[in-house]
Amino acid sequence: MLASHPTHELLDLYVPWLAFGYGAIMLVVLSQPRLMALAEQRLPPQLLTQFRAHQKLAWICLVIGSIWLLQGAWLGS
Repeated sequence: MLASHPTHELLDLYVPWLAFGYGAIMLVVLSQPRLMALAEQRLPPQLLTQFRAHQKLAWICLVIGSIWLLQGAWLGS
């Protein structure tokens, strides 16, 4: 028997939380001096540069995820 595909309602439930969570976690890690000092010690320079470049994406995900979650809460009530 084939597995069923996720419906758009199920995706609408999980995707905003994933976007919000990614943005929140990345921004917390990038803003903590201890974590960044640890990353500077352990990560190669190319990977560290790529990691820091994700800050804009993290802000976008945090804002879009927040708006999407608030919109869902507003329309759901």
